[in-house]
Amino acid sequence: MGTTTNKPLLLLDIDGVTNAFRFKTIPGTDQPKYKRKHVNGYTITYRPEWVEWVDGMVAVSDPVWATMWQEDALFHFAPKVRIGRSIERYIDFHAHYETASEQRTGWGVGDYKHPGILVTVGDRPFVWIDDDISPRQWEWALERTASGIPTLLIQPDPSVGLEWDHVAQVHKFIGNICTEGTRK
Repeated sequence: MGTTTNKPLLLLDIDGVTNAFRFKTIPGTDQPKYKRKHVNGYTITYRPEWVEWVDGMVAVSDPVWATMWQEDALFHFAPKVRIGRSIERYIDFHAHYETASEQRTGWGVGDYKHPGILVTVGDRPFVWIDDDISPRQWEWALERTASGIPTLLIQPDPSVGLEWDHVAQVHKFIGNICTEGTRK
């Protein structure tokens, strides 16, 4: 599915990142405007600017859906919500387990995703944006970075989702990698 490039990988989750699935309106606050759409039986809560923000991150990276939506990210979520429409690949997390009983969705899947993340990233620099990242994965990312493989994990609040600061972190991280690459 799709081709890879020499750009850093961008692993992007849906629920908690481009779907603020725990969103609650707080009266009297200056919250961003969210929209809702129904996709494949789920209510998606998103900010319209996420379309542009994700497109900008995709343009400077080698993007892959890293979501339990898996192929539904390509065929249902992206076409309907318009976020990540040009992302052509996804990680088949279930392929890394022998029995269907080991397949999971819901909160706490960060560790479940880990084998698929390992296979996908290999020794490439990458950014992983997911609301469900475990302490074990944070340690692993620090070890990778310390060993010379640039790794950035971003963990949005699932009630808010992607924020501009996260997008800016991605652009700065990828810009630094590209700058380092031209110096070598």
